[in-house]
Amino acid sequence: MRSLGSSTCGGVLFVVVFGLACGVSPGGVGSLAAQCDPGSGLGGVGPDVIVGDILPFADSYGGAGEYYSYAIGARCANIGTTDLAWTAITADHPVIAQNLYRYENGRFEQIGMSWLKHAFLALNIDSYGCGCVVSVQGLGPGCADPYGAGLSGIQNSLGPRSEVFDPAAGLFTFPIQLNPQISDSTSRRLRVHRGDIVPGAHPNATFFVESHYVAADDAAAGNGNNNASYAEVDFADDFDFTMSIVGTTVAQKPAIEAWQAIDPSVVLVPLDDPDGGRIVVGASVSLVPGSSLFQYEYAVYNMNSTLAVGSVEVPLSLGATASTIGFHDADHHSGEPYETTDWPGAVIAGGGGGEVVRWETTPFTTDPNANAIRWGTLYNFRFHSPSPPIDGTMTLGLFASTTGQTLAATVPVPGEFVDCDGNGISDAQQILSGAPDCDLDGVLDACEPDCNGNGIADDCDLSSGGSLDANGDGVPDECVPFIRADANADGVIDLADAILSLGVLFQGDTVACEASLDANADALIDIADPVYALGYLFSGGPAPTFPFPDCAIELTLSCDA
Repeated sequence: MRSLGSSTCGGVLFVVVFGLACGVSPGGVGSLAAQCDPGSGLGGVGPDVIVGDILPFADSYGGAGEYYSYAIGARCANIGTTDLAWTAITADHPVIAQNLYRYENGRFEQIGMSWLKHAFLALNIDSYGCGCVVSVQGLGPGCADPYGAGLSGIQNSLGPRSEVFDPAAGLFTFPIQLNPQISDSTSRRLRVHRGDIVPGAHPNATFFVESHYVAADDAAAGNGNNNASYAEVDFADDFDFTMSIVGTTVAQKPAIEAWQAIDPSVVLVPLDDPDGGRIVVGASVSLVPGSSLFQYEYAVYNMNSTLAVGSVEVPLSLGATASTIGFHDADHHSGEPYETTDWPGAVIAGGGGGEVVRWETTPFTTDPNANAIRWGTLYNFRFHSPSPPIDGTMTLGLFASTTGQTLAATVPVPGEFVDCDGNGISDAQQILSGAPDCDLDGVLDACEPDCNGNGIADDCDLSSGGSLDANGDGVPDECVPFIRADANADGVIDLADAILSLGVLFQGDTVACEASLDANADALIDIADPVYALGYLFSGGPAPTFPFPDCAIELTLSCDA
């Protein structure tokens, strides 16, 4: 399997050690945020909990029916400037979610999720060289705390995600209220369908786990958007599909960023809803193998939006069409109250004219437990179109908004369908597939003027030197109307200028050319030189004096009465 940044680490996977430990006294706590950085960003003011690294050993619990389950361990850190609240008997502690994702054939999908580990004790260890300031009642600034996979997989201590009633504010119900019977070894754990991980069915897939902390005081300080981190994992092809951590942790970034790390053409757009929740939209466009169609692929990841997402719209430009409309979600499980019905997608008339591809779940007013894109989940939307991409506006409808609020993301959408040769395939797609566009203007050479019929567009004939354009009119000399004589057989039409040609022909004049003299060295033999010829014709007599040397030339005019 392909590996993204994998490495072999004994013990801790991801450690940042500074040359100067940031030991803090009460008067120096404020300096900690500028120094403690385990991963991809400095700490914030106030409590700031992150996942510094995903621990190297995962637990695999085997299968039950068509599902398998796992648990991962993680080491968190408070990289902020004040204590993070952490008590076991109140809601003043973090909860920890685990997610599983798969990248395959250009698609990034969530294929598994867990219930929540409720943290109960902070050890206050200086794991990252940040100068841990030990807290009696929480996790002190610069301090770290690990939870092994074994603790994260204890089924009867895991609580439902649905009881995080305001993820943007980090608020959840405690003690745990929903406590259905544990039916098998996959209940409440990081659960995935067997078909989504079988190595033989996904030989080119790359898998990632994500650990995500949620805490109220962290969110209140405005530090809730760096709480998720991810690492690559692999699955052994044996009876229980053992999961192994094989990559170093990418700290302070959600797993959707792995999509762009693998494929830099992927567009990621972070959006903040009116309540301060974070949603990330991802988009990618590629050619469908063996087809003349473009594959439009979108992912919508809800990090911590309480309002959630209930609809998605992608506009279609003039003449653009969409087919093979698809949807993918990650199912809640083990007794969560949420529906799991797939969103239907269809092409409909857009509100501002034109058409859109629209997906939506049941409205909140009809069913508050409908299958919205809730916190800690990623859903996919996709279709095929013959139209090439342009920048457009995807619209997200906020599920729990009472006023119909929406968010907008600029992403690639199908542009106008242009098919100059009428073969049903867009010009852009043909050019991407190798059809000639020698002047790179986005128009097939087959649709450009080709006056000499040699299969090469006139512009390209001229730019490559294959044809000359003596009078600068953008038309190859051999295509100038009426006159095609070449007195000196040099491959250049003598009477290259259409005006000269018309002037001679329409008066019934005949012109005899002696030799191939070019007195003014302008690449035209003198008899064909527009200045010389026009000067002669318009004067009605001997050729006028020119600012270049005279040359021996004979003109014989036979004019009809």
